[in-house]
Amino acid sequence: MSELVSVTPVEYQEKRIIRYFGYKLDVFDAERLTSVVKKFNIKQSPRIWEDSGMIFYQYPEKPLIVIKERRFYTTREVWEGESFTQKQIRQQASILLRMLGKSELALCRRKSIAKWKFIPRKLRKRSSHQNF
Repeated sequence: MSELVSVTPVEYQEKRIIRYFGYKLDVFDAERLTSVVKKFNIKQSPRIWEDSGMIFYQYPEKPLIVIKERRFYTTREVWEGESFTQKQIRQQASILLRMLGKSELALCRRKSIAKWKFIPRKLRKRSSHQNF
């Protein structure tokens, strides 16, 4: 098994970013996760398996998410690879976290942040009333 990298779940929307912090996952196994995922109206079934005390979740053509010790991870190869961006990896973890939350297998707090706050101040477009 390759080295794991911690993943912070982040939901990317058009005008804002929702960061999930302080999340807590219940203890469950791959079989329970499979039954949870089946309750949601998803187009394709993800691969879910368990190995060495870790649960692996991979939706077709999406990044691998690993649950270990009640936290989200991915492999170093996925994190640093060219197949998926770190944004896509974080988004995939947020989708899984929301499914677990709706099934009462996770608790989390959300913080919504306007996207413009991530743009360095000197690169932000100035509004017309600021140009004298």
